[in-house]
Amino acid sequence: MKKIFIIIALIIMFATSNMSIAGTVGNTADTQGGFGKYSIQLENDWIFKREMIRKKVHHSGTQYSYVNPPGTYSGGTPSNVSTETESDEHFDMKSKRVFLNGTLGLHPNVDFFIKLGTADANMDSNLASAEFDGDFGFAWGLGIKAKLFETAGKFRLMGIAKYLSYEMNSRYISEGKDFSQAVDPGDSRTYNSKIKAKEWEIGLYVNQSFKQFSPYFGVNYSDSEIKNEINYNTYYSDGSLIESIERTDEFRQKDNIGIFLGTNIDVISKVLSVNIEGRFINETATTIGINYQF
Repeated sequence: MKKIFIIIALIIMFATSNMSIAGTVGNTADTQGGFGKYSIQLENDWIFKREMIRKKVHHSGTQYSYVNPPGTYSGGTPSNVSTETESDEHFDMKSKRVFLNGTLGLHPNVDFFIKLGTADANMDSNLASAEFDGDFGFAWGLGIKAKLFETAGKFRLMGIAKYLSYEMNSRYISEGKDFSQAVDPGDSRTYNSKIKAKEWEIGLYVNQSFKQFSPYFGVNYSDSEIKNEINYNTYYSDGSLIESIERTDEFRQKDNIGIFLGTNIDVISKVLSVNIEGRFINETATTIGINYQF
């Protein structure tokens, strides 16, 4: 009964916490310890700031020209459009994520893990000319964690590699207006917009166990690629189609090298633990997770 009360208290603490990313997996201090051993983790992440650079903006589709005033006959003359513009505009990215992680031991020193959950994303231009605001959408990831060596005193060198993908519907805000309103007076626009993101990370870290605490410190290399895809139609006031365009904005992460530190706290030895972690330099982020090992 005491264990149940502890688990309930930790879940309440987790659900009400404002902390959250770097993204830990299971017991960060160690591996599962053998083939077939497994654990689950509830994880809440929050990226407060990650600097992204918009590298390209691509337009393709059809525009229509009219000899007579729009609406006087059945349609305009179509012409194909395809343009690609290079860019180095900086955007600040924020993201909230919630995951249920599963970790499986493949070897006493190697774990495989998967992450299933939801994520949102917001990217705001430093020039205040554009914003991409994504709703929560499905997110998944996987990776490998390995213990490279361990001393008799429980000092460990660990390695981790992981991949994350997520996709969501989004809004595009241009010059302070929703993109559907960013048209000439009398015209109208309909659009749908979607954010698609991929993230990669590898890292090395050291940790040392002191009774129930296992603090750690590490260095990582991370990269992320984000695309915002917009399909839109613009119309004259009489309903004549002006253009039907597909637009893609491509972003890459600006800084790749970062540091992370945190601690694993054993609540019930080899059964229940809590992890708190923060990341700096390549992003400003934090996480809290609750891990249960079977």
